[in-house]
Amino acid sequence: MHKLIFAALVAFSISLLSACTQKHPRSKFPALVSLDTFKSAQFVPTLDHVIPENRNVVYTPAFLYAWNELQTLLPARIEVLSRSGDLEKINKSAQHIDKSLREKYTAHVEKSGDSVTINSAFTETLKFAEVMDTTKGDFMFAGTRVKAFGMPYYDYDLSEQIHILYYESDDHFIAGIFSKDEKKEVLFAKGYSNASTFREVVKNIEVSIEKGQTDKQQDGSEWKYYLHDEDVFLAPVISFNYKQVYGNILGNKIESGGKVYRIISALQRTACIINESGTEVASEAEVTLEASEEWPEEKHKAKRLLLDKPFILLMRNRKENEPYFIMKVTNPSIMTSQ
Repeated sequence: MHKLIFAALVAFSISLLSACTQKHPRSKFPALVSLDTFKSAQFVPTLDHVIPENRNVVYTPAFLYAWNELQTLLPARIEVLSRSGDLEKINKSAQHIDKSLREKYTAHVEKSGDSVTINSAFTETLKFAEVMDTTKGDFMFAGTRVKAFGMPYYDYDLSEQIHILYYESDDHFIAGIFSKDEKKEVLFAKGYSNASTFREVVKNIEVSIEKGQTDKQQDGSEWKYYLHDEDVFLAPVISFNYKQVYGNILGNKIESGGKVYRIISALQRTACIINESGTEVASEAEVTLEASEEWPEEKHKAKRLLLDKPFILLMRNRKENEPYFIMKVTNPSIMTSQ
């Protein structure tokens, strides 16, 4: 029995590359940094993984799409043999990927002897209708002076593309910027960083957006959902280039169709620049397997929508619930100091 098992034991490696960029001729990614030694940031492969505290945390679904392609290739359903909660979450999540997002991915399979390589990739662009303004050294995030973009003073054209989806206070709100074609959006959610998983984050944001739709219709609350002359919106410019080895799933075994496979490599790389022009997200995963209504005048207070404390950054297509990029921003290590 042991000889048969070892005869069927085949190794595969997983590597993931995802990049988030915005189209700007002067944009350059910073130098690649390994998260094995740099502890200010971390990747999570699923929405159900616990979000570490005091770190910038990034999720993209590319890892899951690669795993899903692996499942399609193997003769039977993948069963996790090792006692690995992380791997079980990956295997389960890959079975329930949003179908609308799945259609955005392209898959390429290469076979060479006993080796099979699966490449799963997608690119998504979000370009703002109007280029936002930038600050000149007067924006602080967690006590650090950093570069920011948005609407530092009232501008009608800019205010038209900034949508307030929920407002409770200057420390608890959701603001969104739609793409030029209004099919995509990037959400900035302040006051939602205490959730334990990104799935909980997404749920909390959706609940607040629904509440905001109702609140917006109430007398005396309309001012919360429109930008006025005194209002401000600013978000930090984000720039990073990280790689991370998922060491906690290395060596784990899975089984499919009577054969046992061992994970020998699991790597993710993500590079991202987000600023005043818009965003483009490109994620790639590779698995290698061997064997106008005018409102009446009302009283309102000035809103200072400043992303100067931990917040959630979420990108998605407006008709889809599943995000294609989500990040918990906690510290200024991914920002440009001023």
